[in-house]
Amino acid sequence: MSEGQQSGGSAAVVNEIAAWCEDRAKELGTEASRQFRLIVVIVVIGLILLLVLPPLIGQIDFLTTRLFGGAPPMQSLENAEGAVRRLGDQVAESQARFEDLDGELSSIREGLQNHADRRNRLLGQADSLMSAPLALWQPQEPAGPFGRWADVMVAPDGSLLTAGLEGDSTNAEILILRSDDGQSWSSLRPIETSGARLKGWVNAFATASDNTLLAAGFEGAINSPKVLILRSGNGLNWLPIRPLNTEGERLQGWLSSFAVATDNTLFAAGSENRILEETVDEFHLILRSENGENWSAIHPKDDQGERLRGRLNSLTATTDGLLLATGYEGDFRKAEVVILSSVDGQTWSAVRPTTTQGERLRGDLSALLFAPDGSRIAVGTEVGTGRPQDGTGAEASGAYTLILRSVNGQSWLPIRPQNPEGGRLKGGLTGIFATPSGALLAAGYEGDFGDPRFLLLRSEDGLSWSPIRAENVAGERLAGWITALEVGPDGYLFGAGSQVWRSSVTGEANEALRNLPRDGSWQENPERVTQALNGLLSIISQHGSGYPEGTAKLRDSARETISAWDRDRESEARVVTLHSDAVVALKQQEDTLMNVQEGTELLARALTDADELRRASRIATRIAVVALLIYLVQIVVNRYRYLQRMEGFYRARAQALRLMAAAPQAEAALKDITITDLMLALSPDGIGFDKSADPPTQNMMNIFREALRREKTP
Repeated sequence: MSEGQQSGGSAAVVNEIAAWCEDRAKELGTEASRQFRLIVVIVVIGLILLLVLPPLIGQIDFLTTRLFGGAPPMQSLENAEGAVRRLGDQVAESQARFEDLDGELSSIREGLQNHADRRNRLLGQADSLMSAPLALWQPQEPAGPFGRWADVMVAPDGSLLTAGLEGDSTNAEILILRSDDGQSWSSLRPIETSGARLKGWVNAFATASDNTLLAAGFEGAINSPKVLILRSGNGLNWLPIRPLNTEGERLQGWLSSFAVATDNTLFAAGSENRILEETVDEFHLILRSENGENWSAIHPKDDQGERLRGRLNSLTATTDGLLLATGYEGDFRKAEVVILSSVDGQTWSAVRPTTTQGERLRGDLSALLFAPDGSRIAVGTEVGTGRPQDGTGAEASGAYTLILRSVNGQSWLPIRPQNPEGGRLKGGLTGIFATPSGALLAAGYEGDFGDPRFLLLRSEDGLSWSPIRAENVAGERLAGWITALEVGPDGYLFGAGSQVWRSSVTGEANEALRNLPRDGSWQENPERVTQALNGLLSIISQHGSGYPEGTAKLRDSARETISAWDRDRESEARVVTLHSDAVVALKQQEDTLMNVQEGTELLARALTDADELRRASRIATRIAVVALLIYLVQIVVNRYRYLQRMEGFYRARAQALRLMAAAPQAEAALKDITITDLMLALSPDGIGFDKSADPPTQNMMNIFREALRREKTP
């Protein structure tokens, strides 16, 4: 090749290289432009993320909660607060209902208290009406020509026995009446082994521990009596037992009463007579037996060791093992009341009741009862002496009813019953009886003994006594007297005295009164009140003809009380049930409200904590986005710079090569250039990124270090 061709060829090569450099510069410029646009895009995207990403995370939590069936936290809080409000309203309604039920229950109980007051008035009316029929008695047949019946008793087989005498008093024969139903009677006339009738009287009955029946009285004429005891195993056949004195002779006198001690020992009391010419001396007599067949005589004595004169009319064994005997002491015309007591039946001590002025009580005690309340009640006759006997200043003469009461057996309180007109009740009391209802009945006569009138005294406490003047169905006062009382097998009250008497009202009346509760227990047992009042109505209906005026009013009042009582008790039971249910429901609602309130408070605190976490999460998200943006921008900016330098480098090389090819001395200059020099000239080895891009965390650390360094620099 010629030198010209060689020179021209070198310039062409240089121009080609320059063209390549220019092309390369254009490519790098285009790439730098793209990098610039990328920087803008990154910045825009970063700003968008700073605005969108934190709320988007909250929406993602919301969508996640919804996808798994839950409710958003704020909605849950609102739901919980709504539930608290609704439960609060329900509790308020329940409390209002509870107060209404309280008022209704108080009203019903006030009504029940009114029924209680009404019931108490009913009891008072019933007491008076139950007493009134006791004044209606009918004589029973048969009765002897000269009827005198001393005692009445229910035998172990349920039959009713009464005994006395048949014939006149000077030629009396013993007669015993027996009835299985209280209406039809059979006459039993004890006889001797010779077949002759036993003459005398029977004054008292008793039942031994082996159910053997005993009857006590006297045998012979009334002016020369001999002690007699009858014994029977069935109440039909009676065998005489004739006790003897210490000399082996028949005991003169009579027996008035029996008693069975707590150890089943049998005792009988009466009087032993000593006939001296035309006078008769009476001495206290007590018989004792272990088997009812063999009897030994006991003679009570005074403090000087002398036998007690007088007569014993009754003998009673108390539940605490004490034996009490009543009668009079001294001569019959100057009799003074006396009460004997013994703990063993052998040794007897005398108690001599006195008046309020300290004088001995004149008279005779016929019977004694150990009352249901534990007190001792003795009844008899007080003989007037012309001196005041009751502390009123009124002159007393003749015979008057007398009642003594004691709570210890030593101190006796004299009670002098009054008649409805306000004066002392004349007459005498010969028997005392406790009804099934616990009321006390003292039996006897009113007026003079020559013209007696049937009399009963009734008391609930042994202190206050009201007279019941017996009448027949025609409303006429009954003549005669009554000595003993007993409830018969048919439930009717029977009396023995001048005749055998039968009350027009059954013992069921007293039982109905006893069943009417008189304390607070009726409130817990309303069925008992209803049952008792119904029983009272039944009695009124059954025996209405014997009741005084006021029966219809009591019946209507009792029926109304029963109806109102049942109705209000049912209402009370219903309201009490509703009240109890309301209490339980209110407690459950209050517990639920408390639990929901606690849950709401916990949810509110959790939401507060969640808000703090969400705010921290948003800040952290924004910081991360900013750090990532800085990191990415740094990388792209460094590349953009690198591309800009590379573009400038290749453009500079292209321009230099163009100038070199066009220069006159270019041929000479190109001669010395080798391929190696050209490669070194076109190689961009000296162009770099200046330094590597640090991660965002490093940039943050550098920022913090710089801030700290500036604070420490003075």
